[in-house]
Amino acid sequence: LTAFATGLSRMIDVKMGTDTLKKLVTSLRQACMGLEQPPEGAPAPHPVVLLSDKALQLLPWESMACLQEQTMSRMPSLSLLLTHLSYRQMPRLPFNRFLSDGINGDDTFYVLNPEKNLPDTQEMFETWFNQQRSWQGVVGCAPSADQFSQGLCEKELFIYCGHGTGSMFLGRRQVEKLQCKAVTLLMGCSSGRLRVDGDMDESGTVLSYLLAGCPAIVAMLWDVTDRDLDRFTDSLLRSWLGSRRQLVEFVNGAREECRLPYLTGAAPIVYGLPVKCR
Repeated sequence: LTAFATGLSRMIDVKMGTDTLKKLVTSLRQACMGLEQPPEGAPAPHPVVLLSDKALQLLPWESMACLQEQTMSRMPSLSLLLTHLSYRQMPRLPFNRFLSDGINGDDTFYVLNPEKNLPDTQEMFETWFNQQRSWQGVVGCAPSADQFSQGLCEKELFIYCGHGTGSMFLGRRQVEKLQCKAVTLLMGCSSGRLRVDGDMDESGTVLSYLLAGCPAIVAMLWDVTDRDLDRFTDSLLRSWLGSRRQLVEFVNGAREECRLPYLTGAAPIVYGLPVKCR
């Protein structure tokens, strides 16, 4: 806790004396001690949406031991969270159905190894994805901008297994002009990273997906190894699809499949609302 508090003070550029640092460590310890496991038979805790500032959003809060049993997603701001919640009042948008009944896992579009340089990823998923007769997608070739945008706007689940966020196929500004309805899995390095430039607010492709209306996005905080990410993706999809439970409930379990629990396992996070899959 002392090391964490010291690092935190450096990140937010605050100088702390010994007494201040001790008080912070004590407060952190008391807060962690208060996060006890609920008694057996107690109702499940409600999902938590984390709103963090541009300095703290870089940290993998979801992987803290005291939070691993908590279902948690992120939003970059309270205004964007309220905007997403307001979508529930719009009948033409599927938010109410997604939150109550869940998305249809059979209504899926995927982009697998679009740059032809992830042969192990393609080998792991190609046969399985092709066996899902109702799924549509592209394998081993670059999707057109129309295919990419249609997958986001017309399908209920969009899976991207490639490098980065796929912005080379559909740019951020193009995404922001869409009316997306798909829960999106961006299984690429640093796909969920928000960059901070000086005093400006953070920016990143994942924000464009949220602005376009995506109800939930799984993305990576930093660069990861492809094979470990493949294990995470495989575990997440197989456990979540058809479960009738919230996506965020299965992310922590999928982390355990990673052989590098801190380098890869702590990288995946969920932006958006707690969406189910039927």
